[in-house]
Amino acid sequence: LSFSPCTMLSEVAEQMVQNAISGNFACHHATVQREDGQFCGVLDSQDLVKALCCPETLEGCHPLHAAEHHEMGDMTVQDVMKPRDLVFTCSPDSAMKDVLRMLLLTQQNSTLICDENGIYGIMTPRDAVRAFADGVLNSVGIAEWLRERPT
Repeated sequence: LSFSPCTMLSEVAEQMVQNAISGNFACHHATVQREDGQFCGVLDSQDLVKALCCPETLEGCHPLHAAEHHEMGDMTVQDVMKPRDLVFTCSPDSAMKDVLRMLLLTQQNSTLICDENGIYGIMTPRDAVRAFADGVLNSVGIAEWLRERPT
């Protein structure tokens, strides 16, 4: 799932709910890309919850200009996303165990799998639990697992 920085948060929330209801997949993370396809950040469901619960305090939560908006209906993805320089990334060649170790050490809730060729996906602790339940070996490369995992 990917959104433009200018997408309204209400539209993002609606799309995430529709995906969960339709059974396609429950999406808790999305990439943020400009019109030219350039990656500029990540938005997750926790960012939406922060916007709903405390829009007046988002300035302290995010380095962008979220406090300019007083209601979530006026807010866009750019207002609450994690900018590219704050997003933890790893190479598609990384082994599952190494990515999971970094998630634990950095206390992040996701990592973006990418290289100079583009974005392969987002890995979360929930994905790790699913992989473990499916019998995926810790030595498996992240890109290989992303290609083969059921959606």
